[in-house]
Amino acid sequence: MLKKKRLAKYQIAAGLNSDELNDVILCCDVLTFQDGESIIKEHSLSSSLYILEDGRVSIQIEVARDEDETLEEIAVLDAGDVFGEIAFLEEWRRSACVIAVGDITVLKLDGNRLNWLFDQNNHIGYIMMRNLGLILARRLMDTNYLRKVNIEDASHTQAKKSGA
Repeated sequence: MLKKKRLAKYQIAAGLNSDELNDVILCCDVLTFQDGESIIKEHSLSSSLYILEDGRVSIQIEVARDEDETLEEIAVLDAGDVFGEIAFLEEWRRSACVIAVGDITVLKLDGNRLNWLFDQNNHIGYIMMRNLGLILARRLMDTNYLRKVNIEDASHTQAKKSGA
């Protein structure tokens, strides 16, 4: 069974007290996946949120190339990262595929049970949604930084070509 101490180490649970952690644990299942196994399929219907406990996952989107659709990797997540947040927040179809890279363990937070818990205990809902917002803000800042670096690298490359 999942222990409070185990859940408390993740950013999404930061600030929850012992009783609140117990309540959230009731929404969790511990799942394992093997290398190459799909955890989430793009366009599938589900509102569960996941915490990657061990291992890595590849986030991939379907891309149409000519007449074929292929999967293109857009990110790799490591232990401690959260995924499945878009469908959890929007209660809509999954926006990407998530594939295990090696053997992994995840905590699956059932979206329906978690939303019910948020309705029952607004403090848990506030804390976890705030934490999720901070996680997403950090990802956006990291993406913006990487984009800026790529633009600057492209500008330097273009300047060298022009000057030569």
